[in-house]
Amino acid sequence: MKEVPLIITLHAAVLGTFIWFMTPVCADSSTDYKAGSDFAKQVQGGGLDALKNFNGEQTLPGYTSRPDQTKYYGGVTASGDSSLKSDSASEFSQNEAGQSITESFTNRPPDSISADAPFIQAAQDTESRADSIVGDTGQACTAQVVNRSEFTNHTCERDLQVENFCTREATLKDNATTQKVSRTYQQAVPMNFTRNSTRWSGTLTIPSTGRLLSVSVDGEPLPVPWINECDNEGKVRDSCKLAVSENISLFDKTFPVDVMTWPNTVTTCSGGQNTHCTSHYYDGTGKIHQSFGMDRNVVAGQIFPVTKTSKTQPSVNVKSIQVTVILVMEETETVFAPEVVWVESCPFSKDEGTKTGEECISPGGTKTLNLGGKVYSFTEACWKYKDTWLTQPADHGSCESLMNNTACTLSSRQCAFTGEDGTCLHEYATYSCETRTSGKQMICGGDVFCLDGECDKAV
Repeated sequence: MKEVPLIITLHAAVLGTFIWFMTPVCADSSTDYKAGSDFAKQVQGGGLDALKNFNGEQTLPGYTSRPDQTKYYGGVTASGDSSLKSDSASEFSQNEAGQSITESFTNRPPDSISADAPFIQAAQDTESRADSIVGDTGQACTAQVVNRSEFTNHTCERDLQVENFCTREATLKDNATTQKVSRTYQQAVPMNFTRNSTRWSGTLTIPSTGRLLSVSVDGEPLPVPWINECDNEGKVRDSCKLAVSENISLFDKTFPVDVMTWPNTVTTCSGGQNTHCTSHYYDGTGKIHQSFGMDRNVVAGQIFPVTKTSKTQPSVNVKSIQVTVILVMEETETVFAPEVVWVESCPFSKDEGTKTGEECISPGGTKTLNLGGKVYSFTEACWKYKDTWLTQPADHGSCESLMNNTACTLSSRQCAFTGEDGTCLHEYATYSCETRTSGKQMICGGDVFCLDGECDKAV
């Protein structure tokens, strides 16, 4: 309270001077101003005395004339500043003001300052009136209005708008299924005679993988080779019939060849009976039509022998033969029914929100599938969408009036609580609001005098 006498004295001096100036006199204005100015400077000493006798420990809580920082007042060297750095860092991190600054820089979003804010308007107004404020440097006194800004912080609560996203992607699905099918294959099997033997040999190649159900062997006519036992003309002797025996073997099974005509000999004579005679040897003919059941797994490309044997080694006219083999197989077949299937992925329940938009993130076109040697084509306008869902609308809550006030600027924000995915749902917001007040001052030459006390606080 020791400053009060100084303030009262100064105000009394200025007020008295101002009243004295307003009294109608004929004196020269410059002379009158000098007299008033000298008087004001004389009474100024009372305020200085009050300041000289000021005792900080008695007046200000926590005041000390020897703070910790005094040990650095003399300065530090470049190599000896580690203690200064350590103390300053510790003070900044532990001090409430330092922590507030750190939190503000870390958490606050970019400030959005309205061009209509009073302090912006005040700056523009001051700029436009700069010449009228400082342009008068004469001894005459001019009254001016000084504007003062006071900032106050207000904390409010509000719900934040929360958006979540789903994706919908088109995929090609072959819808492959398997089924059992029965197929029949027919194959000609040539067989060649093995010299100095009674055997004709050939091979059967399995055409497909599956289960062999039945086999048929067909051959007609098949040659029954001539043998010496069948050299009789006319009636076939029993010795010929007993000497002829033809068989075909396949899949470890043996089946007889039925004789249709027997081998025989025909003799022709040019000089009468038994004179200049020539013998002609003819093969007989046979046939086979044999079917039998199988229950055997086989693989495509697998080879099985097919043989024909004779009881007696042929004498002449040995020829190659051919039979036809028919295979009935059961195979597992893959059936395709391809289609476009849309797969949706949402990290939340759509019952909790409202769809607000969609975006194509994979452009459309044609895609193909090659299944079982057949090409399938599919065309879509878009192959993948990103859907936007509003799961919590914004509610300004107690912040609405501050948000609508152009004199208020968002200074900090802090999340109050979050959702399971870490998204902030509710926050505390701090707005800094400006209040303008005006004060009057008198500018006399290069000196400024406050008329109502408000200009002492003006910024």
